[in-house]
Amino acid sequence: MVLVRSNTEPSPSEESETHTKLKLKQPRRILHFSDGTLEEYSTDEEMDQVDNTVCTIDPPTDWIPWIWYTSTNAAYKTLAICETIGEYLANFFGITSSKYHSEIEYYKKSLHNSQPHQNSAFNAEAGDSKVSVNT
Repeated sequence: MVLVRSNTEPSPSEESETHTKLKLKQPRRILHFSDGTLEEYSTDEEMDQVDNTVCTIDPPTDWIPWIWYTSTNAAYKTLAICETIGEYLANFFGITSSKYHSEIEYYKKSLHNSQPHQNSAFNAEAGDSKVSVNT
C-alpha cells in the first residue's frame, strides 16, 4: 500500500491552517510470485475511465414463444445432422445407385460389343478390305 498526500483547500473558518490528508491507495491487483509479490496500482487516468454501468440480462418476458423457438431450432438442427449422417451411410452401403444400374450397364456394353461386328461385316460386303473372323 502506498500513502498519497493530497492538499485540500482550507475551510472558511480555518483560513490560517492548511490541512493535509493522507489517503491509502489500494492496489489494483496483487501478483504473487515465487520470489515475492508485485502490487499494481492504477493511474489517475485509469480511475477516471472506469465504467460503473452494470450490464444486466433480462429474462424473456414471454416464456412460451421462447421455448417454442428454442425447441424448433434444436429440432431443425437435429434433423439436418440426421440427414447428413443418413446420406453418408447410404453412400457407404451403395443405396444411392439405381436398382438395375448394373444390368443396364451390362446391356449397353453388350450392344456396344456387338455393333463393331455388324459394321465390319457391312463394310466387307461394300467392298472394303476389312474382314472379321469369328471363332
